[in-house]
Amino acid sequence: MELRILGPIEAWHSGEEIRLDGTKQRTFLASLLLGQGRIVHDVRLAEHLWGTNPPSTLDAQLYTYASRLRTYLGGHVRVVRRAPGYLLHTDGAWIDIVEFERQRRRADAARDEGHYAAAAAAYRDALALWRGPALAGGADPLISAEAAALEETRLAVLERRIEAEVELGRAVELLPELRSLVSCHPLHEGFRASLMTALYGANRQSEALLEYDKMRRILQEELGVYPGPGLSRLFQGILAGELPEKVA
Repeated sequence: MELRILGPIEAWHSGEEIRLDGTKQRTFLASLLLGQGRIVHDVRLAEHLWGTNPPSTLDAQLYTYASRLRTYLGGHVRVVRRAPGYLLHTDGAWIDIVEFERQRRRADAARDEGHYAAAAAAYRDALALWRGPALAGGADPLISAEAAALEETRLAVLERRIEAEVELGRAVELLPELRSLVSCHPLHEGFRASLMTALYGANRQSEALLEYDKMRRILQEELGVYPGPGLSRLFQGILAGELPEKVA
């Protein structure tokens, strides 16, 4: 059994997708998967399914969704009522968000030990699990409540993968990807710092300094703030011709 929420919400068995009946059913499954083995309170389920306007028949509808999910997934995954909510026993099923977290922890451990090649590979494996925007096909309240945090986690892992590859001397080959990321996320200081570091590593110091100036102007015009201390230290380091050990 495979259960997926890093993209469209899906369930698969023996290479075939299990048809989940409608947005609410997919949302119920995704909410339980986000609980990662913990009881998901009825109130939380209601928030994901209906936002601030749950129906008066809330208990009966949750019971129906649980019952249907048991039918769809058979005995491969168990949906259990544990007051005050529901619990998903996955019984060894492969779950993309669990595998993502496993690969992320593996990559972080390798990075902390200075094994940048292994870290970069594990980060790539984690990112490859994403098939599009997380929780696609779920109810709007679920997406509003949970998708942004999942996307922030993905971007953090992407940033760490890039940092590991910069440490491996791959600055020049990373430049097109970094320029695209900075264009898509102009306020993301981490991506801007990685681009500056890559440009400096490619012996393009003046371009690296210009990127800092662009960041400074964007932040002042849009938010009225200045770049954070990490980016400022990087700027000063590039000016001095010696990068700081850590930009954070």
